[in-house]
Amino acid sequence: MEYIATLLTQIAIYVVAVAALDLLLGYAGIASLGHAAFIGIGAYTAAIFATTLHLGFILSLVASIAVTSLIALAVGIPTLRLSGDYFVLATFGLGSVTSAVLQNWVDVTNGPFGIYGIPVLDVLGVRLISPGRFLIVAAAVMAIVLVVKQLLVRSPFGVVLRAVGADELVAAVSGKNVTLLRVTVFIIAGAGAAVAGVLQAYDLRFIDPTLFTIQLTVFVWAALYVGGCGSWLGNIVGPLLLFGMPEALRFVGLAGTTVAEIRDILYGALLIAVTIYRPQGIAGTYRVR
Repeated sequence: MEYIATLLTQIAIYVVAVAALDLLLGYAGIASLGHAAFIGIGAYTAAIFATTLHLGFILSLVASIAVTSLIALAVGIPTLRLSGDYFVLATFGLGSVTSAVLQNWVDVTNGPFGIYGIPVLDVLGVRLISPGRFLIVAAAVMAIVLVVKQLLVRSPFGVVLRAVGADELVAAVSGKNVTLLRVTVFIIAGAGAAVAGVLQAYDLRFIDPTLFTIQLTVFVWAALYVGGCGSWLGNIVGPLLLFGMPEALRFVGLAGTTVAEIRDILYGALLIAVTIYRPQGIAGTYRVR
């Protein structure tokens, strides 16, 4: 049961990351390759505050959201004036720079050795040592993120966000401040990614730079594409399939390198099938732009 709880916790963490990307890519049409960078910044901020300043989970979470939002603001103001391939390359650069900083800023991040000794999650004086208890917190945070996201996209802000995602020029001619809106949603998505990073840090209790590379961004993109944009169910289905599928192979007696090889085959087959038969994603309402 502990294995199942750990597996479900990881799925919940990826759901949070996918929901944040959905707001950015699915609704606003902003194709960012820097998602893993914000997840990593959130995780490292929480780990540093928890291990050096001995802050609790809530304060570390707030600090991570604040730091990541400030970095998203600093990055978003210049880069979101770019469009198309130029912006994609800029966010790819963000991911590369973040990875280099995590690897080389040894005094703060401990470099390639990572940060270990992250304390056990403590909520209101209750130490959540068991995977089952941590799963409850992860599921609660996931639910809050999904609800907040749905409230945002159903609000007037969400209506304008869809308009910008559909056609920036028309939205600008209509009197909308497109740049401000893009920066705002970039910050919100970065904060959501940071939440996923904080949960990851407290779940693993050890983090290193290899956890937050471009491969993580590709995985989150793939999970969003498979699950589908514009749907809270799609945000769950994608991580459930892509993360749960290789783990399910272990129950049929497969292990070692065989699992990785078959996993890659299944990933490819699933992406091809979704592209052909369900381009909007399994539970999505419209296609990824």
